[in-house]
Parts: sequence; C-alpha cells; structure tokens
Amino acid sequence: MQRYSGFGLFKHSLSHHENWQRMWRTPTPKKVYDVVIVGGGGHGLATAYYLAKEHGITNVAVVEKGWLGGGNTARNTTIVRSNYLWDESAHLYEHAMKLWEGLSQDLNYNVMFSQRGVYNLCHTLQDIRDSERRVSANRLNGVDGELLNAKQVADEIPYLDCSKNTRYPVMGATVQRRGGVARHDAVAWGFARAADALGVDLIQQTEVIGFRKENGVCIGVETNKGFIGAKRVGVVTAGNSGHMAKLAGFRLPIESHPLQALVSEPIKPIIDSVIMSNAVHGYISQSDKGDLVIGAGIDGYNGYGQRGSYPVIEHTVQAIVEMFPVLSRVRMNRQWGGIVDTTPDACPIISKTPVPNMFFNCGWGTGGFKATPGSGNVFAASLAKGEMHPLAAPFSIDRFHNGALIDEHGAAAVATGEIPMLHIFCPHCGELRSEEEFHASGQAHIPRPLDPNACTDEQWGDYMFFRDNPRGLHHELWDHVAGCRQYFNVTRDTVTYEILETYKIGQKPQFTDKADSPKAAAQALGEKV
Repeated sequence: MQRYSGFGLFKHSLSHHENWQRMWRTPTPKKVYDVVIVGGGGHGLATAYYLAKEHGITNVAVVEKGWLGGGNTARNTTIVRSNYLWDESAHLYEHAMKLWEGLSQDLNYNVMFSQRGVYNLCHTLQDIRDSERRVSANRLNGVDGELLNAKQVADEIPYLDCSKNTRYPVMGATVQRRGGVARHDAVAWGFARAADALGVDLIQQTEVIGFRKENGVCIGVETNKGFIGAKRVGVVTAGNSGHMAKLAGFRLPIESHPLQALVSEPIKPIIDSVIMSNAVHGYISQSDKGDLVIGAGIDGYNGYGQRGSYPVIEHTVQAIVEMFPVLSRVRMNRQWGGIVDTTPDACPIISKTPVPNMFFNCGWGTGGFKATPGSGNVFAASLAKGEMHPLAAPFSIDRFHNGALIDEHGAAAVATGEIPMLHIFCPHCGELRSEEEFHASGQAHIPRPLDPNACTDEQWGDYMFFRDNPRGLHHELWDHVAGCRQYFNVTRDTVTYEILETYKIGQKPQFTDKADSPKAAAQALGEKV
C-alpha cells in the first residue's frame, strides 16, 4: 500500500496527480476462505481489517451486493459519541471512541474525525434528572460528560433559542466534548484500503442469495456469481439482516425501518458542535462545506424504502426551527433514508446463531455509525476465536430468551418518528384517511399462548420479541387512533409501501404472496399498470 503523506502529495503534484495507486484491487473470488463477511459497509470492512491486522487472518473475503460503503454507512448523519446509560453499552461505545481517536493514523487515511462536542438538551425537570443520572453513570464508566445549566448552554451555543417564552424552554444540557462527527465515506474507504493492503479480497456487485449448510453447519455462501466456501461466515448487513437470517433458516428479534435525514443549502459557519433534543425530536450539525446536517426519525412501521417522506421532514424541520429560529429561511437541499434494524431493547446483536459457524452483527438501530471501529474490532475477535469477545457477550441473541435485556431506549437520543404519507382505508369507518390518523402496532396474526405458565423461556421469548421482518408482503396490525379507535389488519409491501388490503380482526387476508397482488395479476395478464 502506498503510504499517504505530505511529501507524497507534493511528489504526485509534479506528475499532475496522474500516478496515484488504486485504493483497492478488484479480485477474482477464491473457492474457499477462512472467513467470509457478508456486507461491505463500515462494520463489515472494519471487521475484515481487524481480522487481518490483529489476528493475522488474511484469507478473508468481504462480499457486497452493491458498492463498498453504499448502504447505511453513506446514509447517516455521522455523529460519534459514547455517552450511553447502561454499562454494557457504555463499555462498547467507549471502546469504539478510543479507536476513533487514533483511526486516521492507524489507517493512514484521513477520516476527518472532528471532536467538536455533542450536546443533549434538557427541556423539563425530568430531563435534568435523567441527564444527571446519565452523566454520573458515564463518569463511573470512565466516559466524559458534563451537565450544563441554561446560561452555560446559551453561552456555548449562541444561536440556540434559550429564551423563557419558547414552547420547550432550554433548562440545561449534557455535553460529551470528545464526541463529534466523521466523514462517512472516508471511514468506509479507509477501512477498505487498509484491509485490501493486508490481503483481504473485496468483492463488489455480488449478492448473497443463500447459505450452504452441511449437516446443519454453514460451509459457505451462495451468490449470484456462484458458491464461495468459508470456514466461518459473519453477516453484517444492517437493515437487511432479517432477510439474511431468513435465508439461513432462523428469525431475529429485529425490525427494519427507514431512518430519515436531510441537508440544507451551504451557509456560513454558525454551528460548531452537534445539538440534539429528544423533546422537539431533532438533531443538527454543520458540515465542513457549510451544509446543515439534520437528523430525523424512523418510520413507525417496517419498511425497506431508502427514501425520505414529507411528514417526517415537516416534523423535523419544525423541530429545528423551534430550536434555531434564525434558520427558518434556510432552504433544504436534499433528503434521503437509510434502512436501520431495531431491536426491542435498542441495543445491537453481536452473537453466534443457531447455525454453527455463522455469526451475526446487527440490530444497531440509529447508533451504528458511531460504533463502526469498535463493532468491527470485537466482531473480528469473535470470528477469529469462535467465541464472543467479552464486550460483545452481553449482546447475544440469547438475551431475548433469558430476559437479560439492555434497555438503552433512554439514552438512544433521537430514534423514533413517522414517515411516508400513506392513505389507509379503515374497514370500520369505511373511509380512506391520511396515515397521520393511524398508528402501526407491529405484526398481525400473532396468537397468544393458551397457557403462558407452561411456556419455556425460549417459547415466551419468541412470542414477546421475535417478529417476521420480510422484504415484501407483510401483515400488520393498525389502530385508527384519531378516528374510530378500533384495530384492524393491513397487508402492505415493505419495499414499495403499496397497501394491498385492509380487513377486520378475525378475518383472513386475501393476499398472502406478492404474486397475489392486483398489480402482479395485471402484469401477468399483460395489462398496463
């Protein structure tokens, strides 16, 4: 690998920068690898890098269906922090933070990690109490944190509206000064370049369509370009993890939701930190180019659409203008969505699976980017040794059966919301109404055990936490909260968001397969749709 330096930059300027070495190879896949990693995002590439660097395992392939870093790694708001409430989370994210602090030097690639500070605003007395608790817990775990009063917040963030006549007055804030932002694509490129230099094969435009098992043990991956053998397989596919698990023959306690974000037109520097608010539900920072980078919430129901939507954008912009009235006339430039996989306790799954030799790293929800180096580091150690790293052990899939949940919802900052403007027919009212009148309540047709006391821990855990997470038709339970207040079922496509039918509780769905949809039927008959 050609080492980057100031001298090298000067040297290449003499040849008009035409002779730079390619950042990574385009290899032909081998027949068998020691480890195959499914997913070429930040976590997958970091895993490959640390496998080679720290464990000497270089016979590794990263298999990516698109291009490297083209998924959630390139679709987030780049916030990095480690001030989580519970010990297990704090230890893992602080491990990642320490790696972030030396990452550019380690990779010989500038990931533009800027420790500009992350503020979490407090708007109520309960916010103050919760923040005091979190800062104290952070300090006990060696994580930096401070609690500021309203005057200190006003002094440090001068353009924030801290007046007393606002709807959500600012009463204080916590700040982690070591937190900040990084350049998302630089993180992916840096890990990819460093992993390739150590001998890792980065295989792009190759989709995993199945897993081959022998006597129940995973021996490799089936791809659209043929079979690739592996002694161990690590799956790191974020929002598509539920789909991968289904291909492997088991279920995960995760649901996939689009997470919204947007950026403004470039303006002069005005915000030199990251500001987050749970109460008004929004967070904001400013990029080096001058764009305001604004985070929004997740869709309230399952979805695989990588796109933004008007309701959530409207809600988010309202939140930002509430905090920063001076930004009210700034224009939005573009919007997007990434697919995040969320667990019932808002914590990741880094675990062995029911399939021997197969490991999963998923369920990061809205906190995946900030954990990138730490996640890759502990997952690499787990794959190398065949046993989970001590920092990963609490995040086993088994916790959803034994009850050892890590309820990090209270420290997840901003992670809920609504999205696209659907129009839903209520079978009770007999009217087509706006989505904003309804609330999604998860998967439909889940029978309650007849005798809960007779259930094993595993059976009860399956009933409580494990849900179908399909890419395609999904039967869901909805509540018409702003109308008749009655529940009913919806059959909806989680990729296109097309609603095929609504029907009352107790009735059976008419459509059970994508081929049954009216659009598919019309296409089969050659009709124009």
